[in-house]
Amino acid sequence: MNLALAILLHVVAALDSRIIPMVNPEAIAFVGPAESGPMKSIYVLDNRTLTAYALQGTTPPRQAILPEDVTAFDVADTDGDHQAEVIAVAGKRILRIPVSGSPAEAATLFESDGILSRDKGEPYLYPLVYSVSDRPIIGLPKEDRVLLHSLSGEDAGEFPLRSLEGNSRWTRFGAGTSDLDGTIQWNIWQWAALAPELPRDARHAGVTPHSTPTQAIFAQPTREREPREWPWFPVGKTPGERVKVHFAWSGDLRQETIIFVENFADNVSEDSQPDGETFRYPGVLISSFDPLDFNGDGYDDILLARVPEPGGSLGSLVRTVTNGSWPFELTAHLYVPEKRRFEPRPAALLEYRVEVTTILNRQTFKAIVLRDFNGDGSTDLAVAPNEKEFLVWIWGDTGFNKKADYSSELPEEFKRVEFEGVLGKKGNWGVGLRTEHNLIVTFYSGN
Repeated sequence: MNLALAILLHVVAALDSRIIPMVNPEAIAFVGPAESGPMKSIYVLDNRTLTAYALQGTTPPRQAILPEDVTAFDVADTDGDHQAEVIAVAGKRILRIPVSGSPAEAATLFESDGILSRDKGEPYLYPLVYSVSDRPIIGLPKEDRVLLHSLSGEDAGEFPLRSLEGNSRWTRFGAGTSDLDGTIQWNIWQWAALAPELPRDARHAGVTPHSTPTQAIFAQPTREREPREWPWFPVGKTPGERVKVHFAWSGDLRQETIIFVENFADNVSEDSQPDGETFRYPGVLISSFDPLDFNGDGYDDILLARVPEPGGSLGSLVRTVTNGSWPFELTAHLYVPEKRRFEPRPAALLEYRVEVTTILNRQTFKAIVLRDFNGDGSTDLAVAPNEKEFLVWIWGDTGFNKKADYSSELPEEFKRVEFEGVLGKKGNWGVGLRTEHNLIVTFYSGN
């Protein structure tokens, strides 16, 4: 049977799937420049062979062979021919390698002795190609700045590097999961990185780095810490309406999230009493590095996960265990700026079933993706409740439909989310699902 026919689809929204072979477990895949059409291409790096696959149309796969000494590389159209090239660091040499129907020889653009030139080992993605005043520029990092070169190696200036750590616009907080006995591992994490400080006429023109997967988390019980010490994220469009939303788990079997909304004031002393309100919501907060804005109003919303009791009788419990699945709920709560809180009544309630083993392993699903699949400015939701199923809900005029807008039965066991990325010109996202032998790319293909 054709593998494409083995994916059974229920499609209400205009989503589509493309199957790409990935047999080598060490191979990686990422979203890169389009080879043709409005959709970006999917690139697979297997050892040192880079293959580009078009998501739509009949363009055959195209390839580039990376030389043995290549380490850092980027993919971009640097000569304006609407076809991608690999820009790579190979020792002191800066190479340009066409991604073409038949692998071509690498051309040396210039030589530079810097941090990346001392690397050895397997190739890895790195932001090397920038566009400055619509001109392709190669940026090579130094300790505190990025040195810019034209394609012929001429000096083109520099960008300072700045730390994104502590910048609330870029930082999202979370915590570790809980054991069934209530033990909490406090694992606050935050996204921190060095990024070039680009002028208005400059942008990174190569491959966007992988996004960080969304996680389901249990926050610290309230008895352990004061509300101001809980993990938090900012909400609000203007400085006058911005608040800090602190969150914590109740630490008991009620699966309750406690949210403390604090006024966002930089001059509040550590000894003063927190100025804010506390609210309680049923379920466990799903934490994401990126803001969740389900209704597209510009304010962060929240998503909660809950494992309800399967039924009030012993017989109902026995049937649930016998069938091997357990009921599961996701609820979306919208932020109301006038009330400075999230609505207690969920704007959407999604129900499905997960494997009992998933619950016993203290997981809530195999994977979750919270992205704007159709590019309309609202956060959509995708879930892999088990190894063989993938569900997508698209936020519409009335919120999420009760039944998934898109569902697929995968031909092989789901291993992980390989990537999430913007695939279309409208800003619509797609997701790559990795199975044992294939990459299944799900993306929005309609208007």
